[in-house]
Amino acid sequence: MYAKCGSMPDAQKVFDLMPVRDAVPWNALILGYFENGDSALALRSFSAMQRSSNAAPNARTFTAALMACTKLAASDVRSRVDGKLVSLKYLETGKIIHSQAVAVGVDSQLYLASTLVDMYAKCGSMDDSRKVFERMPVHNVVSWTSLVLGYAENDEPGVALGLFFRMLSLGYEPDARAFVAALTACASLAEKEQGMETDGRLLKLESLQRGMELHSLAVKLSCWENIFVASTLVSVYANCGSLADARMVFDRVPRHDAVLRTAMVLGYVENDENKLAIDLFSCMQTGKRSSNPGLFTAALTACANLATAEAGKQVSERPVKLSCLESVMSIHSQSATSGYDSEIFLANTLIDTYSKCGSMVDARRVFDSMVRYDIVSWTALILGYADNGEEFLALENFSCLSSSGCFPDARAFVAVLGACGSVVALETGRRIQADIYRRGLENYDAVANALVDFYGKCGSLLLAEHLFDTTSSDKDCVQWNALLVGYGYQGNAGRVFDLFEIMQREGVPANGITFLSLLNACSHAGLVDKAKSIFEEMLPSGDFEDNAI
Repeated sequence: MYAKCGSMPDAQKVFDLMPVRDAVPWNALILGYFENGDSALALRSFSAMQRSSNAAPNARTFTAALMACTKLAASDVRSRVDGKLVSLKYLETGKIIHSQAVAVGVDSQLYLASTLVDMYAKCGSMDDSRKVFERMPVHNVVSWTSLVLGYAENDEPGVALGLFFRMLSLGYEPDARAFVAALTACASLAEKEQGMETDGRLLKLESLQRGMELHSLAVKLSCWENIFVASTLVSVYANCGSLADARMVFDRVPRHDAVLRTAMVLGYVENDENKLAIDLFSCMQTGKRSSNPGLFTAALTACANLATAEAGKQVSERPVKLSCLESVMSIHSQSATSGYDSEIFLANTLIDTYSKCGSMVDARRVFDSMVRYDIVSWTALILGYADNGEEFLALENFSCLSSSGCFPDARAFVAVLGACGSVVALETGRRIQADIYRRGLENYDAVANALVDFYGKCGSLLLAEHLFDTTSSDKDCVQWNALLVGYGYQGNAGRVFDLFEIMQREGVPANGITFLSLLNACSHAGLVDKAKSIFEEMLPSGDFEDNAI
């Protein structure tokens, strides 16, 4: 009773006063900690039960412990093993619990076995998950769904959908959770599909057909109005590029919750319909019950995207995107009213969005109000200062980051190297490069490109080219542009054109930044005829419409 009421201290007191404890109170305690969000204490209680000589665990005990292990694995930092991301810590814990269940002889019980399938999947070990499933004497929709969702969440959506339709062929009727698993797989397939340009939209036709097939089946089995099925359907259609179908599902659901609203707003954002995303968000009642941090984050992302296209107006000698800034402030105010503005992920997005609007004062105010920071918080602030022409503040905050207990990641190094290049802080950049090598981040493409760009802007072009030559052999346009921009900064037009010719011979397609570098080189060297020929080359590709050019 105390556990169900959410008062685990009272539940623990009652438990501690019991003179004799069998499996029933132990199970109530372990499950109570799990259901109240403390899976670590649930596992510690399970360990304490095993040390006790008065109670032997049963199938329900092992199920509760495995559920706690599964929950912890879902949020654990994973390691790459044989190309798969695996939660090694909780995979080991789960295997120990599994072996203990085998020793007691309860591992084949249906619900426990289904929980094992789910646990191994959440740990990233689909081989173990599949083995447990295949050894089960009988299956039900729960066990099938755990396996399908496992493959979907472990980047094997094709296998997941194959299993879902195999389940159907064997006569199992899917419930709402099974449809969510299959639709999640379909959404993942859409992300992998290249797509086809149709009426100005990139449609993923194969995934769209699969999604419609699942939608039709969900309607037939009266599952589609389930809020989780509907939300996943919206995500599937949005991922496939069919916003009309996504909106149709959204409008036909009788009750909208925060998850469904977030899915629709995010669908607009991911399809570059940011104005529609903001309009939809503005129409919603965003009280505590009808919103969540994800909804505000999606709306802020739309604002950030719109800010990149808005022309800034000079305010205190700084370009500020006033229209987007007004929208951001409104969303920020609503999130504070709903009590979500202190959520770290939302706060990080606020810092990033205020920065993109050109208001570093507001970005800093959000940062300073945060109870705790992570590397994303620091990186958003540093990048904001660098992008808004306050490079020395970016460098100063990078120093604060290094002494704060957070460790810079690849994105933080890219941000600070950009600031170093802009102010030609050669020695600072060299120290940062040494730190990059100490942390083993030099092989990340973004970091390697940032180093080339930094040395190019500082005039150390031989070193920039050496770094360029030592990066991966399969170089993309971004890596070539970093070197072209560096030589362009130094007015070495001849080398810019030589590199461009090599780039063309290697079949790397040029983009707007490439042509901008070429035109800058022509400008420095007074090559009017060359500039005209470059402009004519730009016309078929449409790169001349690039704002920078």
